[in-house]
Amino acid sequence: MVDDQLHDDIDELEEDPILPRRRVKNSADLDITPMIDIVFLLLIFFIVASVPDPQVEADLPHARHGKGVDKQTSVIFTVKDLGDGQTEVYLGNGKRGDLLPEAPGDQDAIIRKALAGHAIALLPADPDAQEDAIRRAVLEGNKNQGKTAVLVKAEKGVPFHVTHQVGKAVGSAGIEGMGLNFAVIEGQ
Repeated sequence: MVDDQLHDDIDELEEDPILPRRRVKNSADLDITPMIDIVFLLLIFFIVASVPDPQVEADLPHARHGKGVDKQTSVIFTVKDLGDGQTEVYLGNGKRGDLLPEAPGDQDAIIRKALAGHAIALLPADPDAQEDAIRRAVLEGNKNQGKTAVLVKAEKGVPFHVTHQVGKAVGSAGIEGMGLNFAVIEGQ
């Protein structure tokens, strides 16, 4: 019985023709699509996973050429370095002044004096209040005093993110065509 089954299996195998083995062609083309996919996935991963440090120091070269900014047509902000990453922002061309009062009516009077060059005002340390004061000063300078530019003067040790925040606050005033200039105060 086992022999009969074995013979039947052999007969079935003999009925199926044996196909010749296909020759493998050597192809000079190399499919790099999967490698490109991996490279793009890694690129996206590193872009998404990297967190830029906003407090990274940037050593910028000294300016050799430059065009001066007219102080009469500019709203001037001065950023003072207190050390250890602490700063003070002043409205006006100087690093000494009284704190801008909290009352909006009092703020407007001091902002007008500072823009005219008769006073220097220390802006609040709170970022939201500081942004609001900068926006109000830029709007007042542009609409009522004809100022067409903003000059942000910062001492050499001031972190970049502080001047960036001042620049963003100036931009939040939404004045089209207002020039934004930055200067570094080298000496004391």
